[in-house]
Amino acid sequence: MYQADLDTYGQWCDPRTEKLTMRTIGWLDIAVPYVTGPTPVAFHRRLLEHCVHGVLRLMCGVHHCQFCNNEPTRTTLWYGNRKVPCDNGEIWVSGGDVIYVAPAMVYHYVTEHGYCPPDEFIDAVMQGPLPGTAEYCALITRWGMRVCSIM
Repeated sequence: MYQADLDTYGQWCDPRTEKLTMRTIGWLDIAVPYVTGPTPVAFHRRLLEHCVHGVLRLMCGVHHCQFCNNEPTRTTLWYGNRKVPCDNGEIWVSGGDVIYVAPAMVYHYVTEHGYCPPDEFIDAVMQGPLPGTAEYCALITRWGMRVCSIM
C-alpha cells in the first residue's frame, strides 16, 4: 500500500484522544522510486526496537517484500536469538507534535534495500522514547491505544 513519505495518515480515529498529526513513512511500492542512501547504525538499532514491538499487529494479512528477488515468504527480523515477523503491522514513532506511522517492514527496507527515510523521521527515532519504556507507554495511552507493553 504505497503512500508518499510525510503524507497525512488518516486511518486512526479514536474519539478519546486529542487530534493527532500523523505522517506516513516507508510505505514503499516497487513501481515508485524511493530515496536511498546510508543511515546511521545507531538509527538501525533504535528502529529495530520499534519494528519488533510495533503498536498495531495483525493488520490486513501479510505483506511480502516486493523488492526481494525470492519467492514470497514471511519477512522476519533477528531480535536477539529469535526471529520476529515484520511483514504485518505498524510502528508509531513520536516526533513531538507529530506521530510517524510506518509499516513494521521499514527496518527491512532500510537495512536490506537502502531506503533512506526523511531526516525528521530519523531524528524522531533517535530522540523519541522506545517501545516498552514508561514514557512510550504514556504516549500510547494518550494516543488512545489499549496496549502499551512490549510484545
